[in-house]
Amino acid sequence: MSCKWRLGLLTIFLFLSAMVLVGTGYAQSGSEAKTKQKVKIGFLVGDQLHQYALPIGLAKGYFDDEGLEVEKLQYSGAGMLMQHFGAGECDFGLVGVSGALAARASGMDVVVFDSLNHGGSALVVDPSITKFEDLKDQPVGNPGIGSNHHTLLTMLEKKYNTPVKKVTINPTDMPIFAKKKEVKAVICYEPWPTKVMEMAGFKVLFASNEIIPDQQCCVWIVKRSFINAHPDVMDKIVRINAKATKYIKDHPDAAIKVIAANSGHTEEVLKKAYANMIYPWPPVVEEKSSNVLLQGIIDAGKVNPDAIKPDRQTWWSNLYDPSFEKKLADSGYYQKLDKEGVPE
Repeated sequence: MSCKWRLGLLTIFLFLSAMVLVGTGYAQSGSEAKTKQKVKIGFLVGDQLHQYALPIGLAKGYFDDEGLEVEKLQYSGAGMLMQHFGAGECDFGLVGVSGALAARASGMDVVVFDSLNHGGSALVVDPSITKFEDLKDQPVGNPGIGSNHHTLLTMLEKKYNTPVKKVTINPTDMPIFAKKKEVKAVICYEPWPTKVMEMAGFKVLFASNEIIPDQQCCVWIVKRSFINAHPDVMDKIVRINAKATKYIKDHPDAAIKVIAANSGHTEEVLKKAYANMIYPWPPVVEEKSSNVLLQGIIDAGKVNPDAIKPDRQTWWSNLYDPSFEKKLADSGYYQKLDKEGVPE
């Protein structure tokens, strides 16, 4: 065979090989070559029972399926998260609704657009405490101003006409404070109340759902400027949130394994704490309890009532945008998940 023929056959072989690589996805073209949309999501340390959509969405590939690449940003408390969110460090935040309420009242561009859990917190107390009035002037640990728990504690003070000594404590330190008897009570999100009970022998005085029925807890937040620039990403996030909510409801044991791997909590502790969690289906923001929390913040003097203008309903409508939840409902997506479920 001549050199010319050999060269021709080699050229054909190389061309066909290249076509095979393209067809099987090894060549950098088509969907594989598309750059994923990067999103930065802020969340709270050890709070994955409440902010489950992030670890589950990553572990189960829900973000990948939607073409999103996630940069995770962890914060010690709601106040810190909101500060960095306001500064533009993260695109989305997972935070208690009180943090979003307070931030909006201060003039921050923040929009609540989807719900995570309801309830899921508790006031746990030293065994010597039999009623809230026993906590008068006693130190009570909470995650700090801007958290749902600071607001719930303030509401209990008002209801029972019993002032307490509020002590801001990082949730990770609460079991130690309780064990050393440096606080008489702790109010926080699960599984920290469960951990405090195990380490210090505390008991539940109130579950958060007993303080406010169907208490809205963690929510998804974003800036209106991001919504206007990336409406497609918003639709993707609410789909991811719906799938993650369905997953944690339908496969609690598997979900707890994912959360344990991402939160630093043991599966044993998380299983006990799971009993105090409420995962609404479909995941929709509970407006009534959110507005009760808003009033609690106002009563506590943490929000100037003059900032809630021109009226409460208009102000709330500017904070909470239900259009993405409604769009998902109208599309039949929730019904589809009900029918098909999500694989474990």
